[in-house]
Amino acid sequence: MRGGAIMPDFDRALSLTGDIYDAAIDPSLWPEVLRKLCEFLGSAASGLNSHDVAAGTCRFHFSWGDDPHFTRLYLEKYINLNPHLVSLMMLDVGEVGQASRMMPIEKFRNTRFYNEWARPAGYGDLTVAMIEKSANIVTFLSAPHRDCESPVGAVPRRRMEMLVPHVRRAVAIGNVIAMHKIDASVLSDAVDALSAGVFMVAEDGRMIRANESGQAMLKAGDMLVLDRGVLAARGSAAVRQALRDAIAEATGGGVIVNPRGVAIPLVSRSGDHHVAHVLPLTSGARRKAALAAPAAVAAVFVHDTAVGGLLPLEAVAQQFQLSAAELRVLVAVVEVGGNIAEIASVVGISEPTVKTHLRRLFEKTGAQRQTDFIRLVAGYSNPLIRSSDPTRRPALEESSFRMM
Repeated sequence: MRGGAIMPDFDRALSLTGDIYDAAIDPSLWPEVLRKLCEFLGSAASGLNSHDVAAGTCRFHFSWGDDPHFTRLYLEKYINLNPHLVSLMMLDVGEVGQASRMMPIEKFRNTRFYNEWARPAGYGDLTVAMIEKSANIVTFLSAPHRDCESPVGAVPRRRMEMLVPHVRRAVAIGNVIAMHKIDASVLSDAVDALSAGVFMVAEDGRMIRANESGQAMLKAGDMLVLDRGVLAARGSAAVRQALRDAIAEATGGGVIVNPRGVAIPLVSRSGDHHVAHVLPLTSGARRKAALAAPAAVAAVFVHDTAVGGLLPLEAVAQQFQLSAAELRVLVAVVEVGGNIAEIASVVGISEPTVKTHLRRLFEKTGAQRQTDFIRLVAGYSNPLIRSSDPTRRPALEESSFRMM
């Protein structure tokens, strides 16, 4: 019985994978992909959202099934009151999380965020994946579930895990294409406009075409080479195998056996870091985009990448060795001020527990007053916590200071 339940999931995921890769070429297809994702997960809505942490701007936002009013309200007022925010930001790249595993649903339903935003919107549990994360970029794939069906159990999480490697690959390749503002519908004719190396390969891995950047990489010969006409990676045996596997998987329709092959790390002799992504070109919009190279079954994109740093919240937690609970309280202090009852409502914990966490925060950070917390967080430039004027936030209650 169990195997029979898994196979339909696999077949449905495989069908959806093709749509995901088409969206890498044509971003206007993402809403339809998200509609099908909702059907697959059984969620009320879904979204793919990316933020530039350094600039504090939204890079792209696609959604399906959400109410624009509540989405706008969330972004303008409630994002920093989300008690799951800290746990979400701590997800590793490629990791899938579930809100009801981060915080019991009963506790979540006692929070201000739930009562003022989630319940009116009809949302309860949430399945979410970290697609990209660096010091500058954070991208989430999210699927909120109906409140009346929450908590939802492990099935949506397991199904999203099947799709995340493909979404990561599609987003990464879409970023490269969007960066140069080329017409991806004629990808094979436009690859020379890319500073990234692009290699069109046949079913057996034989290189059919490379753009100018790709030719330069092959000439340098320190990351990629042609081995009897077949595109191959230099480096460790694991890296070489990862590229072979990724091309073979693309040939087979994009089924990823090893999710680590989504982003293949390459390092030049000079120490420059690059990453390779493989896009299947076997059907849909991808097949049309490659008509100038009809024998090509995959495109290998290779571009440089900065070694990712920590997101600001992670940096704060690491610097001061804060627990997730302490970090949630710190975010709440910055967002709503020092009223103990208000902090308890935002985080979903008791007032005595808030005071305990505050005492530890003062001890660990060396802060002496609430404004020190605000300056501390502002110093890490987190766009998910709006700039705060310390004079406009309610001060920590005098009684709470006596508890420190």
